[in-house]
Amino acid sequence: MATKVNLSVHQLELLQKKYEASDAFELVNNKAMMRMLHISKSTLYRLRTEMHIPYVRVGRQIFYIRGMVIRQLLAQHEVLPPKRA
Repeated sequence: MATKVNLSVHQLELLQKKYEASDAFELVNNKAMMRMLHISKSTLYRLRTEMHIPYVRVGRQIFYIRGMVIRQLLAQHEVLPPKRA
């Protein structure tokens, strides 16, 4: 069963515009990501494992690259074309 974020495409696009500036590649922790996406800790875990949102583990802590996560979620909503290599 696929995990879905309860944010609309419009809300995700607004988040992308908000964080498109210099802080788009800021590392944020679990709590900040849960607050930004309005999701629970277990939903964030499912996003990490099932939808493979990008994250970095530093010791025992997990951090997310804010701009990459938003882009990944938009791509999964098929709003953005796939990024070329």
